[in-house]
Amino acid sequence: MQETEAGKAAAILHTITELGHNLGLAITAEGIETAEQLEAVRREGCTEAQGYFIARPVEASEVPRILALHAAATPARLAS
Repeated sequence: MQETEAGKAAAILHTITELGHNLGLAITAEGIETAEQLEAVRREGCTEAQGYFIARPVEASEVPRILALHAAATPARLAS
């Protein structure tokens, strides 16, 4: 039986995340380009993700501006 490329990718994702979890590591999925990929890595328990779907690369000098925009758009959290 020939396995599809998607099936192979899913098997690799599962194996790597399972290994990371067994070692007590945070798991970062890289190269996320679609909502479906993001959902797949979430289902497997990845704790972090990066890729074009989440944000395009920017120059380091742009990071403070982007963080300021994010902070302005995010409601403040109250200390418990």
